[in-house]
Amino acid sequence: MWNRLPQPETQHVLDAVTRPGRMRTFNPRSYDRSCSRRFYAGGVDADMITSSGPLAGTLGRNTHRETIRMADHAASTFAALLRRYRRMAGISQEELAERAQLSIRAVSDLERGVRQAPHEDSVQRLAGALDLSVEDRRAMIASVSRRRRPRFVSQAVAAPPLLPAEVTPLVGREREEAAAVHLLHSPDVRLLTLIGPGGVGKTRLALRVAETLWEEYADGVYFVPLATVSPSLLPRAIAAALGIRDDGDLTREESVVARLRECETLLVLDNFEHLAGAAIFVSRLLRGCPKLTVLVTSRVALHLRGEHLLDVPPLKIPEPSEDLMADAELRYSAIALFVQCARAMRADFALTDNTEVSVAAICRRLDGLPLAIELAAVQIRSMTPDMLLDRLKRGVDLLPSGPIDLEPRQQTMRNTIAWSYDLLTEDEQAFFRQLSVFVGGCTVEAADAVAGDLKVNALALLTALQDRSLLLRQSDDSARPRFGMLETIREHAMELAAAGDDQPAIRYRHAEYFLGLAMQGETAFRGPEQPHWSDLLIADRDNLQAALQWFAGSDRLERALLLTGAIYDYWITWGYVREGRAWLERLLELADGMEPAVRVPPNALTGAARLAGIQCDHARAAELYQRAVDAYRQDGNPRLLAMALNNQGTNAHLLRKYELAVTYYREGLEVARGIGDVFGMAMPLSNLGLIAAQQGDYGEADALLDEAILLWREQGNQQKLAITLANRAGLAFRQGAYDDAVALHEEALAMKRAIGDTMATAHSLGDLGWAEIERGNHARAQAALEEALLIFGEAGQRDGIAECFEGMGRIAQHRDDAHRAARMYGAAARLREELGAAHHPADLPRHESALAAIRAALGVDNFQAAWMAGRVMSLDDAVSYTLAREKVGFESGCSR
Repeated sequence: MWNRLPQPETQHVLDAVTRPGRMRTFNPRSYDRSCSRRFYAGGVDADMITSSGPLAGTLGRNTHRETIRMADHAASTFAALLRRYRRMAGISQEELAERAQLSIRAVSDLERGVRQAPHEDSVQRLAGALDLSVEDRRAMIASVSRRRRPRFVSQAVAAPPLLPAEVTPLVGREREEAAAVHLLHSPDVRLLTLIGPGGVGKTRLALRVAETLWEEYADGVYFVPLATVSPSLLPRAIAAALGIRDDGDLTREESVVARLRECETLLVLDNFEHLAGAAIFVSRLLRGCPKLTVLVTSRVALHLRGEHLLDVPPLKIPEPSEDLMADAELRYSAIALFVQCARAMRADFALTDNTEVSVAAICRRLDGLPLAIELAAVQIRSMTPDMLLDRLKRGVDLLPSGPIDLEPRQQTMRNTIAWSYDLLTEDEQAFFRQLSVFVGGCTVEAADAVAGDLKVNALALLTALQDRSLLLRQSDDSARPRFGMLETIREHAMELAAAGDDQPAIRYRHAEYFLGLAMQGETAFRGPEQPHWSDLLIADRDNLQAALQWFAGSDRLERALLLTGAIYDYWITWGYVREGRAWLERLLELADGMEPAVRVPPNALTGAARLAGIQCDHARAAELYQRAVDAYRQDGNPRLLAMALNNQGTNAHLLRKYELAVTYYREGLEVARGIGDVFGMAMPLSNLGLIAAQQGDYGEADALLDEAILLWREQGNQQKLAITLANRAGLAFRQGAYDDAVALHEEALAMKRAIGDTMATAHSLGDLGWAEIERGNHARAQAALEEALLIFGEAGQRDGIAECFEGMGRIAQHRDDAHRAARMYGAAARLREELGAAHHPADLPRHESALAAIRAALGVDNFQAAWMAGRVMSLDDAVSYTLAREKVGFESGCSR
């Protein structure tokens, strides 16, 4: 059997060897030589190696290697000790440099032996940063060579015998290096394969691991490059690396086994992926040479008994939504590598506020692959990061060729990926090309649907492509696993697919599959399965977008409209209001202008109306709702007619047209009662209860909300139940029961967050903020209102923004900042007037009382000046002022 790391059950290995902070150290001087156990201390916490810890039972290989490990500290070089102590502390070179107030380059040079005589001050700084014991500190100081080398002596570090020397520093692999070293110290691990996609840096990592361990193998460490070796020549290549000459009495295989039979050796086999047929020879070596350890780099597992796999992932990159800090170069290894390579081209290159965003985007575009980053950074000599990013948006193939001393297959990303593709079977190649249609990954079911006439076992081929490092497993959900490609690999697969004549058929199957999935989700949205379907569909958000784009671009407008009508509820739940509305308005414009006319599905009209209403474009919403109501009446669909009438009521409700809203709500309620539709009854009941509360009819509100809550519980719809509980919280707030209001808001908020209902979450946050103001919890109120304001701002929901402005103004008033309060209320007043969103009757006395208190605190003239200053602020300026931060960018997305 072969074991792949990391897996959930073996994740403790990576965690143990890379745990941050200072680790307890294993002191060779206090080692009990009568004990048969030994432990690698490179970052392993002593708690991990107790008799009950996850690393319990890790035994040493033999007495000789124990002797090396327990040699006197002074016998080690400064570079080796520094590297060892840093790993024992579980920190990276970047972290050590920051703690010791040295440059990263200085720490790297010291660890590689480029600098062998550091200043005493630097040694003391490093010892302090590593929190060394007195004994370890003395050992470090004693290891420093005070003999200055002549200037003409090469500063290149001497590599262990038979290992290629590092030409450039290795960046960002401390975690993987520590894991590999730890695994190779285990007696159970004699075959370790570093596995990952092309260009991820497996060879460099293997060389670093071999360099770290070379002193521990009595008979040497041997590196065998295999990129140009055919399967039949594997024994010859190993023999050449071992220096074995021809022996007429023995075959090459026999000579290699004979040489290694009694040797304690580490054999590094580099680039094994094309030698699957020769893997059996590695098995023979391991069986015939009991002291041999083999470290392999490959894009494919060898599938041998006893094989352990360690995934080598791309370098760490920041998320697109992440705010970059000044230490981005320290926090993200992909950025650190880019900067290092860029400085090799331009010594004055630096990461600045103007370049860090583009550099981060470049690293994301290249998936954090070291080879791609190195190829891209070369162009910094003649391009700015912005120019390079723009070029990469047109394709990774625009990257230049790499250094001429690289293997040909590594001189371009195309060559690197093509090397893996050429190793696939015909079915695997065809499946690989078809999978390029997926954006952001796919499930087994989706892959099977797209495969079409290709008679294959989708799961088997997905697994095969994952084993060959062309796919990544994105989810460990055994019930619905997801697979995806790195974007650099997908781009190559798309080019291969485009060269065939079946691309339109593949795109069609892809779009139809996701339309069907969305329509299942539409049905499920009104039931207890809504949270599950929300999670399922958001995982395929990019695929839904791609399907929509293909339908729209291939004159299949009705299919595109069906898709938007099926997912608009999820767009609202996820907070994608701007995106959803832009799509629907564009498609409606196209459909309305077609000759002959394209039938617009009523659910698409409803979706467009709801999104327009959220953005406070109530006139457009009313027009679209009426079209939907007419269509449902014509179709004879009472269930959806009831919902459309409820939506019409909501639009009138938001415009404070209470009587008209009640008329629509009651008509929808009667239609739903006539067919026994629980969902259709509960919605208007909840809304009628809300109107009653807003108008001060608390007894009526209580009865209506109770009935709605019972129906939602009966149906099991957690999303709508949460909204109705929030309405009841609003009733408690208006009655002055602020503790009850907070408790209900917190219950509703927890449910909305669990479901992932972004817009409903914003409403609960805003209302919770107001309730906390009345309880005097101003800090908590401010946090809730600020979070709500950001969500409303992103969606362009200006009535919600106005309520947040007023809530923040009320907090300012309580903090005796009446001037700020007046400006906030002035900004809110402008929005309310533009929207026609006056205060509800039950809320007006509270509002007027607050204004009177602010006016009294400032005086009439000062109040008027501050009020007007708030009114004339742009929306973006008002939000920035409220949040006390730099200018935001919400205004352009709000409807006018």
